[in-house]
Amino acid sequence: MQFTPSQVKVAKLAGCSDAAFSNLTPEDYADLQGALESVLRAVLAKDELRKSARGDNGRSTRWWTHPDVTLLCPLTGFPIWLLPYPPFKLRTDAELPGSYHLVDGKFLAMSMIATGCHEVCGRQMQASDIEAIDDYMHRRKLGPHRPGRAAALEKEVQKASDLEHQAKARRELDGIVMLAMADLRKLWYIQEHRLHQINSMLPDRAQASLQSLRKSLLPKIDRASLTVSKQSSASKHRQLSPSAISSAQTIISGGSSKASQK
Repeated sequence: MQFTPSQVKVAKLAGCSDAAFSNLTPEDYADLQGALESVLRAVLAKDELRKSARGDNGRSTRWWTHPDVTLLCPLTGFPIWLLPYPPFKLRTDAELPGSYHLVDGKFLAMSMIATGCHEVCGRQMQASDIEAIDDYMHRRKLGPHRPGRAAALEKEVQKASDLEHQAKARRELDGIVMLAMADLRKLWYIQEHRLHQINSMLPDRAQASLQSLRKSLLPKIDRASLTVSKQSSASKHRQLSPSAISSAQTIISGGSSKASQK
């Protein structure tokens, strides 16, 4: 289906990438946006009431829940408003700092590490972007996942002058990638559980649109978290050493079962 320039512009302003937007008609996407906004406002209002009941009378300082903020993350299809941490401001143009998408920064960091792919929302991440993501993860205390460290180790593996140095770098890289794979899959299941809680509040058409959007993004999660079992030969996917494959599978399957029980 072809979209008019104005429709594509609306999609981009909504924070939805062209690829994610293209599996929905403009009408379905507009309906989804309207229905989600209404439901999310109700959910956030309940959260505020619960805080008041606990004695926390301060208004929420979560700026990413304000009405003018993007509703959906273009990488995951998960509502930005429901993130428990601030979204990452991903530049749409390396030369224009004020132009950006709001994305789930934790997901972004982990997926870059798990896949080794640094192409995001249609452009290749530059060194300054990776540094910004590392800094974001550190400042927000979102875990140990640092795409910059993974990229540096990958270079060490490729350019090591001796086998011992190469093996050491490979072991550290394997550990970082395995952890990112496991945590990436956990995050996806946690978000699925959260969406299940609000899905019944949406009209049938909006439910179908949201499920379609998430399903179109799911293969990207599988490629990141199941690379250990398929070992894709594509250059944009990382390769784990044979000794790390079984350990990674155990970590991922264990993380998936725990997350799905929440």
